[in-house]
Amino acid sequence: MEKSKEELKAKKIKPSRYRLHILKYLHEKKNHPSADVIYRDIKSQYPYISLATIYNTLNIFSRQEIVQSIPGHDKKCHYDADLSEHYHFICTECQTIYDLAPQDFPFNFSEHEIQGHEIKKIAAFFTGICRTCRS
Repeated sequence: MEKSKEELKAKKIKPSRYRLHILKYLHEKKNHPSADVIYRDIKSQYPYISLATIYNTLNIFSRQEIVQSIPGHDKKCHYDADLSEHYHFICTECQTIYDLAPQDFPFNFSEHEIQGHEIKKIAAFFTGICRTCRS
């Protein structure tokens, strides 16, 4: 929890108990949960937390680049606290979101400039049918 507290302080975000718990949850869960899933999972521990608090916290985290938001095919935003360079694959059948490592691609995203545009960050996601749904 101390790591989460320092992370929030570094971004000048007040480390309230709800914010700390939501961030800790996102660091522990690798399944790219939506706000609804986060709410469902932590409601038993924090019965007075509201869904609005979850959404507001996730919006702050996204704006401050503490987490990344991923648009899901279920029309919901999903969240990932892993800020390392990676991409996402979204299964159009089961809606599962998978992490993809950059080294798994046959092309190179490492250029810092394309057609005169300076690249600061790449946020890419791919869609298709996952290996589980294909079998």
